[in-house]
Amino acid sequence: MLRVGIFAPYVRNEVALTAVQFADWMVRLGVEVDFLSSQRIESGIHPVWDHRVARARRGTIYRWAYQATHLCWFTPDQQALHHARLAAGAGVRRHCRSLSFPNWGNWSRDWEAFLDQTDRAICLSKAMHQWVQDRYNLHSCSASSSWVDLALADQLLVPKYGLVDETTRRLLVMFPRFAIRDLGAGVVTVFDQLLQEQPELQITIVLESSVCRMYRRELHQLQRRYSGRVQVHRGVPYYSLISMARDHDWVYLASTRHYYGSLLALLASSTVPLICHDISPVEAHVQQNQTGNLIPCQLAGYDYPVADVNLQDVKDVLSRTLHRPHVTLKNQQVQASQVLPRKQQSFQRYLTNEIVDECPISP
Repeated sequence: MLRVGIFAPYVRNEVALTAVQFADWMVRLGVEVDFLSSQRIESGIHPVWDHRVARARRGTIYRWAYQATHLCWFTPDQQALHHARLAAGAGVRRHCRSLSFPNWGNWSRDWEAFLDQTDRAICLSKAMHQWVQDRYNLHSCSASSSWVDLALADQLLVPKYGLVDETTRRLLVMFPRFAIRDLGAGVVTVFDQLLQEQPELQITIVLESSVCRMYRRELHQLQRRYSGRVQVHRGVPYYSLISMARDHDWVYLASTRHYYGSLLALLASSTVPLICHDISPVEAHVQQNQTGNLIPCQLAGYDYPVADVNLQDVKDVLSRTLHRPHVTLKNQQVQASQVLPRKQQSFQRYLTNEIVDECPISP
């Protein structure tokens, strides 16, 4: 039987969310999974893995890696890799493959050195794969690399179709970590203008983490001005976001940077049309005017894709989207429900070829 070990920081961020999505796929494919966290363990990430993840210590690393067929690294850790190799070598009937999953968010020279010590680098978007190859010339690394677009393992039972309530327009706004800081307090003014223009509009704002006092004050004032039409939530468990999205007509994912695209994959599985900034790897998850709407943006001055957003563009796209006829919303919902199973089938084929069919068990 295949046994996969996953190593990631189990805290509320996109890296952990990606790791649990990958773990779900392994379970779906009948693979045994052990999960280690590189740092303190938080909750609200996954209803099952929240209670099955262990903190990485020398002893837990030995048990985690012993007779594993694959070790999957979502963050580089040279010391953990050393201990894992010692333990994996004790399983004389198996050859353990090390798979690295690089991302933009915590990229450093450590990743470059780490990739050279793994058997395979798997990028969860074409854009990430091209960026790694071009920017750091990792063709010369001992690890080969490939890519696949991330998708959620959950199966869609009932696709969305039409408005939640004919008398209202419901918009869910998701602010991941750093997003509201990158956009600035002016984004609250955008919501104020939309609420003034559209009396039937209701907005639910979800903050992935706490924000500074200035932003809290602005959001509190928005709630007071539009009592009953604005809700603000903080620290909503990731596994509750799909049902929350389905209680709304559109989702504005205000991310200015995507480490893997796991939030995109999560929310896309709701079949609620997404509104996102046009920054990689959004193009793999949202098709303009088909499954959602893209907000034009420029690239900020970082080594990896970070959106430099004009708030007037945010206002214009949100306003146009909310004013479109109901048939447009229904068409986007239908498109989203058709695209989702195709993406899942593609991701499953990739994992089957990459991991299941490449079982490294020795005779």
